[in-house]
Amino acid sequence: MLETHLSEILEYLEAEYPKEGCGVIGKVNGKTKWFPCRNQSEDPEEEFELNSKDYMKAILASDTIESVVHSHPDYRPDPSDHDIRTCNFLNLPYYIISIPNKEVVKLNPGDRTTSDAERRLFTR
Repeated sequence: MLETHLSEILEYLEAEYPKEGCGVIGKVNGKTKWFPCRNQSEDPEEEFELNSKDYMKAILASDTIESVVHSHPDYRPDPSDHDIRTCNFLNLPYYIISIPNKEVVKLNPGDRTTSDAERRLFTR
């Protein structure tokens, strides 16, 4: 699913750098589609919060939301405790992409309950 949209996702996430970029992948008429969303977090270089209007547009334009995508600027793509809790709550896969080195981690709901955040490394 991610592979189909990877180039446009990376382009968007790199344009958002050094902020965490975010969006969702939805399914429209049987095909997946990337929906970039603005990051409305009060601290966008450290966390993300999908803009509610952008997310609602994606929901209304999609048959289903398939996954959440966001970046970790200058960090490994290891899920944080917040990523894990939110992934489990939404019951949606999370794709986490480190920018600028473009490593990808997929987190599935229920895979984990806590992170290894103390082992996250600064990559620049």
